Amino acid sequence: MAVLDAAVAQAEVPGLIDRYRVGSSASFDALRAMAPHLTPWVPGLRAALEPGSDPERRERACLTLGLLGEAARPSVPALRSLLASDASTALRRAAGEALIRIDVDAAREASRALADADPELAEWLARRVLLSRL
Repeated sequence: MAVLDAAVAQAEVPGLIDRYRVGSSASFDALRAMAPHLTPWVPGLRAALEPGSDPERRERACLTLGLLGEAARPSVPALRSLLASDASTALRRAAGEALIRIDVDAAREASRALADADPELAEWLARRVLLSRL
């Protein structure tokens, strides 16, 4: 088995995320395996969620934070904010998926909080939370 040094591995992350976005399960597996080495990225990824950032960059940040799982817990408030208020449905769903992977209870709470403002998104998120438990 070949071993990559951290700098080379981190350079591969954006391409792996792009391939994951189009359905590559091998990219997902590679990113999950790399996740423990990407925790230093959490503050930068959290900052990338800020309004005004490039939408594609924000979506990548959501995907990456979700892949980091528990290690990305400090990003939960930013993901909840994005989920509640962003204009892009795709980006809100990416934030919801990330929340489920990081803290399913926070995702469930976010779904309840969205019920009045955006019932369709709230229902989608509630279904995704249920499916995550299977």
